[in-house]
Amino acid sequence: MGEFLAKVSESDVDSLLESAWQDIGVCPPIPSQQHGPTTNALEFRSPNPYQGIRANQTGALPKFQYSVKHFRGRALMDAFRLDGKVAVVTGAGKGIGRGIALCLAEAGADLVLGARTRSDLDEVAAAVRSRGRRAAIVPADVTVAEQLDALVAAAKEWGGLDIWVNNAGGLPDATPRYLTRTPEDRWDAQIDLNLKAVWSGAVKAAAAMQRGCIVNISSRAAMGPQLKNGPYGASKAAVNSLTQTLAVE
Repeated sequence: MGEFLAKVSESDVDSLLESAWQDIGVCPPIPSQQHGPTTNALEFRSPNPYQGIRANQTGALPKFQYSVKHFRGRALMDAFRLDGKVAVVTGAGKGIGRGIALCLAEAGADLVLGARTRSDLDEVAAAVRSRGRRAAIVPADVTVAEQLDALVAAAKEWGGLDIWVNNAGGLPDATPRYLTRTPEDRWDAQIDLNLKAVWSGAVKAAAAMQRGCIVNISSRAAMGPQLKNGPYGASKAAVNSLTQTLAVE
């Protein structure tokens, strides 16, 4: 329906930010200097005109993509800038991976994009470049170790690896089954894609980094029983444990 632009008044911004910072349990950053032009509003852009925030609303933000402009003389997003950083995103051709890649580009990072379908990568790469960032395309199946190596090599061509996002995953054949009726090869396919590839990607990324960040994408399926989707739920629960262990190691 076209892009919808809603302005939020300064008082509403105060309420929204205070609520958000309380929700995540940290103190808000204190602006220390001015960056560029000033304004007293945040701009939220949404593809759905019914999801805009009106000036008298102070509740939780609806779910939509937004961009943050300058607030009280300082760009709020300056605290999250990634200028000069190189990021690898697997499963970057569509969905969550595409969204992650574009958000990283908005924050200033250059992107190495990995996925199996070249045409999807071409579209995301064009979107990254339209944001003024570099984009390298590496068609890759994350269950193949040598293709993960190609993603690392592409990042090194730009000086090194700073961010690695293990996003690729899913249901290889998307067929609901009880665990007791799941063929071994179908179990292995999900574990290889959703768990082993995450471990392998994290290991390769850590070896290539001087300092950086590894992000593993999990799922709510990890939080409880998954009727006829047991291998996926088990693999994502294992990703949670894997991530926690990697963090303390």
